[in-house]
Amino acid sequence: MIFTRSKFLILLVVVTALPGFGQFTSTSPSDKTRNAPYLDDKGAPLDQPSTPLKIVKMKGVVENVDLDKRTITIYRGKKHGRSIELTFPQPNGLEQVKTSKKTSKILGKKRLALEDVEMGYKVRLQYYPLLNQVAELVVEKLGS
Repeated sequence: MIFTRSKFLILLVVVTALPGFGQFTSTSPSDKTRNAPYLDDKGAPLDQPSTPLKIVKMKGVVENVDLDKRTITIYRGKKHGRSIELTFPQPNGLEQVKTSKKTSKILGKKRLALEDVEMGYKVRLQYYPLLNQVAELVVEKLGS
């Protein structure tokens, strides 16, 4: 095959139009540090933690509901002897509190707003101790 000048120019245009072909760009050191991911204490990127968050399951009684801070305090019982204050990962006003089957029949609702949760309710919950955040909160019995 004989390359004429026009065939060579067409070949040159096609080769340079291919994506990624013939590009010899380098990134400067400042670009590398600017785009570097933030790392946690174990060297993993923050958006991809090195270990999954631990979830703790427990039962307790609602001791206090702070509507200003949007937190709930749960008394764990005499065995543990202390209360824990937990926040919600949802935005303010959208906190989700589920009810058990028995409680939902009494209240007529499957979910409660934080404002509807009263002191003395017996709850079952899952929470992240590292973040002090509620993963799931279920009202099992109403206060007596």
